[in-house]
Amino acid sequence: MQTMYPGMPNSPQTELAQAIDDQTTTIPLVDASKPPPAPNLATIGVGEDAETILYTGKSGNNLTGVTRGFQGAAKAWVQGTKVARNFTAYDYDALRENLEDHAAATTSVHGATSAATPNTIVQRDSAGRFKAAVPVAADDVARKEDVDYVASSLMHHSRDDLNVFPCHVYYCIAWGTANNYFVDLSGFGLSGTPLTDGLAIAVQIPVDNTGPSRLTVGLENPRPIKKPNGNDVAAGNLKAGSIYTLRYSMATASFILQGEVSDFSVGGTIFGELSIQAPGTNPESAINLIDNTGIRQGRLFYNPNNDRVVFRKYAPSSGISADVMFNESVFMYRVGSTFYNVWHSGNVPIETGTWTPELRFGGSTAGITYTNRMGRYTRIANVVYWSFHIWLTSKGSATGAAEIAGLPFARSGDPGFLHAVGRANIISVQSGEWLSSNVFDTRITLYTRSGIVISNADFANTSELGASGFYFI
Repeated sequence: MQTMYPGMPNSPQTELAQAIDDQTTTIPLVDASKPPPAPNLATIGVGEDAETILYTGKSGNNLTGVTRGFQGAAKAWVQGTKVARNFTAYDYDALRENLEDHAAATTSVHGATSAATPNTIVQRDSAGRFKAAVPVAADDVARKEDVDYVASSLMHHSRDDLNVFPCHVYYCIAWGTANNYFVDLSGFGLSGTPLTDGLAIAVQIPVDNTGPSRLTVGLENPRPIKKPNGNDVAAGNLKAGSIYTLRYSMATASFILQGEVSDFSVGGTIFGELSIQAPGTNPESAINLIDNTGIRQGRLFYNPNNDRVVFRKYAPSSGISADVMFNESVFMYRVGSTFYNVWHSGNVPIETGTWTPELRFGGSTAGITYTNRMGRYTRIANVVYWSFHIWLTSKGSATGAAEIAGLPFARSGDPGFLHAVGRANIISVQSGEWLSSNVFDTRITLYTRSGIVISNADFANTSELGASGFYFI
């Protein structure tokens, strides 16, 4: 293929900035932006004696790497001679030769056909089809002939092996009404009366069953559907739209549900996770606890009406006798119609942890620093027991009433209790007074026996304070 160089719209002209001889390979122009980017062609002069050059670069207003006399004779030119990117004989010849070469390339682009012809582009025929050679590699196109052969082989294999080893599972969408279902295996080459021992069918059920159910295959008589333990399926065991795998048993003349474990024998053990879904809308339909005489003594169920799990104890003679119920925020029991809270609503039974006591004066911590400080708490139901100890290195610049902030839970509206402060070192207290503490929301406030508020004025830079108490949440 010949190199083809882009043109320049309207072929704008520039001039030689100075005279050149026939050997010059760097051509000075008045405006080198007029010719297109390198590499490209340019024409010096006009008329029959013009010279076509090939340049490979631009530097400022100079064309560089110039091949002189690319077409036409190289010659000397005076300053001011016109220079432009004109359409040249080379442009026409390159275009014509490239088109001829392209048209001649019948083994790559042209010569498309719908026949299985090597080294040609595929062209669909009037019916939208095309031919392909016999596939050899794994990623070759498969022909209909090849696909039909494989399908036929599989079909014959299924029929030939059916009475020897029924390893295939045939998927069918059943039709019929509740408890009476029908399938057809003729599409698998199994028509008429195809039942044989071990025949496996995956059946999509069209309608919920309401009791013992039967399945009819082809022209066979209806056969009952049984659980693995031999029991009939119960109402709701077969759900519309669900798919169940059945295997035919010649010994029992019935279809056996595969993987179904709905009935349990006494003393059996279940490994793994067991899920039980209550049927219908009754929230109390769940697990019954039956004594050895067959009388229901208890029940475990989930009540969606109040989002609680319930353990219920029955008194056979009088009905409901007691409940224990719980969720994320309630743990309570009921005897008759009376409810009792086991723990205060919203609380866990026991919780322990640490908290960071923060001394404030008038609500500010400005400049207050510590040698050390620590706090601990224990929460039992809705009661919080707290303690703290702080050692100051500076009481800072804040002023106002003293308080210790940072308790882990806010006090409820229950009355607060005053507690004696266990240790108050280098804290001014009037003679005959002693320090007490009380809790408001998550803050501990400090008072004297007679109710005088302790403030920044009573603290020193090296004061030490420790206390403990409790409050309700």
